[in-house]
This record gives sequence, structure tokens and C-alpha cells, in this order.
Amino acid sequence: MHYNYHITYHPGHKNRAVDALSQCEELTPMDHPEEEPQPLFLNAMGATANGNEADPERLELSPLFCQIAKVTEERIPSDEHIWELIQNKGNQQVPDNVIISDRIPYHQDQVYIPDIPSIKLHILCLYHDLPFARHLGQMGTYKLIKQAYWWENMTSYIHKYVKGCVTCAQNKHTTKRTHGT
Repeated sequence: MHYNYHITYHPGHKNRAVDALSQCEELTPMDHPEEEPQPLFLNAMGATANGNEADPERLELSPLFCQIAKVTEERIPSDEHIWELIQNKGNQQVPDNVIISDRIPYHQDQVYIPDIPSIKLHILCLYHDLPFARHLGQMGTYKLIKQAYWWENMTSYIHKYVKGCVTCAQNKHTTKRTHGT
């Protein structure tokens, strides 16, 4: 089946079938000088995300940045928070192949996690549930966590956790054929 059509240009004064939005004066772009955007986040050196130096005189923390920082500190666990939990609750027996350094147990190059469910849940929240972790699935989450942490039966624990994740289940593509095909 072929369609036979031609695309031609009609200048504005000759185009009689113009829609209402293209004629509305409120929607036409105005030539206002653009304001210089203020950086929301700075790195430790005081540079903006594109690498430019921030002007210290104009620099002040926006209210949005303060709100984001407050929520982030209160609700998002960090590796440091997990290490504190390990130091405070990690007084349990550790296996022989675990070395303790600065009150943090290590299994080879990874931090050893004792059998405390709250610590494991903090880790899974940090590396699976948070938006920047992107719900990587079972293998992606396992690979991400194993870079820094280790505990016994870690693979099956992560497998069960991800299998029960509602977001992952909703976004998982189906491998079954549709009915009637």
C-alpha cells in the first residue's frame, strides 16, 4: 500500500488553514535576555557540574537545595551510616576468615555484614530501592553490593528481596507468548 502525498511550504500570509495556537500572541517567544542559571549543587572544590568555577559572591544555598539536603540526610542511608551500624551492633562472633580493622570486619576486600537483618535491609535500600540505584534486578543488585559488602548466603538473600520488590515486578517484561499466537 503506497500513499501519494506532497509536502509543500505555504508562507504564513498565504496559509489559510492555520490553527488557533500558532496565531496566539501570548504564546509567541519573546526575546528576553536569559538569566545566568544558578548552580544547585557544587562539588567539594566549589565547581559547578559543568566544571566552571562558581562565583563566591553570588553563591548562596537555594531553599530547594536546603530541603533536598535535609531529606537526604534524614531518609537515605549511606555507606557511613551502615558502617556505624556495623560498629555499634557488630559485637557478634565473626568467622575465622574475617579480619577486624578500625572496628569494621572485613572479608577479603569487602566489609563483612553480620547476621543482622536491619543492616542488610539498609544495604539493599541503598543499592536497590533508591532512585539512583535504578532497581537493577537480581544480578545487577548482587554485582553492585558485592563490590563493597559480603555476608553468608548473600546471593539467595538478594534474590528473595528483589523477587519481592513491587517496582521490579511491575516493570519486568513478560517472557510468555500472548494468547492466540
